[in-house]
Amino acid sequence: MRVMTLIAASTLLVAVISVAMVWRIMTTPAGAERWVRFDLSNGVTLSEAAAMLADSGLIRHPDVLRLWGRLSRKDRVIQAGPYLLSSAMSPQEILDHLARGQVIATSVTLPEGIMMVEIASALQASVGVDSAQFMRICTSDSFIATLGFSAASLEGYLFPDTYSFRLNARADRIASVMVARLRAMLGSIDWDEGLTRLSFHEILTLASIVEKETSLPRERPMVAAVYLNRMAIGMKLDADPTVAYGLGLVGRRLTYADLRRPSPYNTYLNRGLPPGPICSPGLGSIKAVLHPDRSCRALFFVARGDGSHEFSETFSAHRAAIRESRAARSDGS
Repeated sequence: MRVMTLIAASTLLVAVISVAMVWRIMTTPAGAERWVRFDLSNGVTLSEAAAMLADSGLIRHPDVLRLWGRLSRKDRVIQAGPYLLSSAMSPQEILDHLARGQVIATSVTLPEGIMMVEIASALQASVGVDSAQFMRICTSDSFIATLGFSAASLEGYLFPDTYSFRLNARADRIASVMVARLRAMLGSIDWDEGLTRLSFHEILTLASIVEKETSLPRERPMVAAVYLNRMAIGMKLDADPTVAYGLGLVGRRLTYADLRRPSPYNTYLNRGLPPGPICSPGLGSIKAVLHPDRSCRALFFVARGDGSHEFSETFSAHRAAIRESRAARSDGS
């Protein structure tokens, strides 16, 4: 009986010592701080990851990490992606990072007035998302339906803001986050009951035109009022930005020939709003559409040389404003 007791005690002592040694290894960093980018591909097992971590100098005992991963069942939940790990981190901390998917994140700022194709390009450069895949997602009827919208694309629905995304994040998740941000921002706005005749899609469409027409916050409610005034009397919108969007023209001034080229977005040829937004409007432009300048009776506006606009109620006053603007530019003032 005494022999059995001694054997049991010895076995327990060995087990306790073994666990203590394993725990010490798992909580002891491999060395001084040295940061390493560690890329974990889909399908890689913890056993394979442990060998890679050891080769990178991030851990010293891959077998212990494998054992601890099995005991804690974290070997079943490690996630693929790019990680930033340090040799000053303990193997336990590294395993926790892999199990929680604490991958590298990057910040990307998408300015107001940015178009969907430009968003796709920016995300590819900063996050590593394939721009073509992002465009396919944003024009997928089935995906857009899952977001609760009925639109040909997510143009205008991707809220312009600064985001933090994990590298190589999925295109659908990024689009979902940006649309969710739009919903969240709109939730703080008081909606003008006088605009109930406009659908949500139409409000975003008009806001996108306002966004492209002026960068001055004080002018946005007036620009919105001009277009609403035109719509109220059945007048064409005659909005240059919609023509440019429909023709895929960015970075150059429109010609008179451009204004005559047929397009669903040509508001010189077609009455009413274009089929959808032409960019991602910011909160200021959306608020301007929801709360236009009710005192503004203008039907026209023309750009001055300083970035502001001259608003006119009659076509004759508008023509005079155009002449004054051209004269000012020719004088260099």
